[in-house]
Amino acid sequence: MNRIMSHIRTNVLLQYTLITFLAMAILTAILSSFVTKWAGDLQLKKHIELYPFVIEQKLDSSPQLAQIIADKGYLQHQSDIKQLASDMLQLGGIFRVKIWDTEQTVIWSDDPSIIGKEFPRGDLYAKAILGSSEYEVTTPTRDEQATEASAKQVLEIYVPILYHQKVVGAFEIYEATETLFEEIRSNTITIWIISILTGIVFYLLLFGIFYRSYRKQKEANESLMKTQEVTILALAAVAETRDQETGQHILRTQRYVELLAEHLRTDPKFKRYLSTERIQELTRSSPLHDIGKVGISDSILNKPGKLTADEFEIMRQHPRFGYEALNIAVDRLGSTSFLETARELILTHHEKWDGTGYPEGLSGESIPLSGRLMALADVYDALVSKRVYKGAFTHDEAKAIILEGSGKHFDPAVVEAFLKLEQDFIEIAEGMRDI
Repeated sequence: MNRIMSHIRTNVLLQYTLITFLAMAILTAILSSFVTKWAGDLQLKKHIELYPFVIEQKLDSSPQLAQIIADKGYLQHQSDIKQLASDMLQLGGIFRVKIWDTEQTVIWSDDPSIIGKEFPRGDLYAKAILGSSEYEVTTPTRDEQATEASAKQVLEIYVPILYHQKVVGAFEIYEATETLFEEIRSNTITIWIISILTGIVFYLLLFGIFYRSYRKQKEANESLMKTQEVTILALAAVAETRDQETGQHILRTQRYVELLAEHLRTDPKFKRYLSTERIQELTRSSPLHDIGKVGISDSILNKPGKLTADEFEIMRQHPRFGYEALNIAVDRLGSTSFLETARELILTHHEKWDGTGYPEGLSGESIPLSGRLMALADVYDALVSKRVYKGAFTHDEAKAIILEGSGKHFDPAVVEAFLKLEQDFIEIAEGMRDI
């Protein structure tokens, strides 16, 4: 899981893919929910609008019915009112019709037991009496709904009855919802499918645009990285060739540092510091560790014999010379994470764990990890390589010296990593031997 999360954090394309996919999925879900609700409500309203139209047509064709209701003569004209209600029962899924007057009394129903009875004023009834058609999807529970209570869900509709532009009563219509809502559900599914397909197409278009830009940017970055690496290796080679070392030393120590860093990142103590980006910076900057040697005269740098105390003191300044050289770059171009890593590695790779190193005399963990890694890599390669002042040591001889220096010259944790990687060190030393 940690490796997966680390990969996600360092992969811009993967981050974009996940973020835009989630964003598009959420946006599609929100828009689809909104559209389906809007479409469902619109379909329901269009359906409801049918009933006021039908009732108006019926009353226009039999104007005496509205007058009968207005005059409260419904008891004497039940057959006429029944005909109006019966016509309504022939429409679609309507299974119950009631007609109310303005005093909350049922003046007709296909359930004769409630005709002439007064019931509490409901919200929909109250609004209908004020002149607006109202509806709701509901489960019948009111007193006058006893005969509808067996239905789990119904569409209850109230339509005002007008006589000379005045509300004289209200129709109450109950419609079974199975067929209607099955149609709405079918439309909802269709809308969801269309929305999802539209979201996928839109996402793919966005991804295609981003991917082309990403590829171009990546190619530009890779080109810049190669240019930087060539520049770094060229600068490092200048320093190395001045003291008769070869470019192989640069490449070998670079591999050693990378190996040690990759191994130590598995240790919880170093994991947070040794991110993928930091290891790349350490690896790229390690060839610059001796760039400060360009400030040392040839008479000291290439002296075949032992240096005098004064000469050695001058030699000890090369980390500072390199550090100050990079300071000039920082002053002119601004600091970057890479330059910061390179500066600390250059300045501290000759510091020792016990504080006897140079140029600052740092000790223990006050020495940056970059300097501790470079110290072991540099010493190991110097030991197993031939120099003008010495022959090449065997791996075992170099290993013994490094073990002796654990806790003195070297960070014990770095020495422990070296021991676990010694076969890799041997293979690098053999495979990249000086010609």
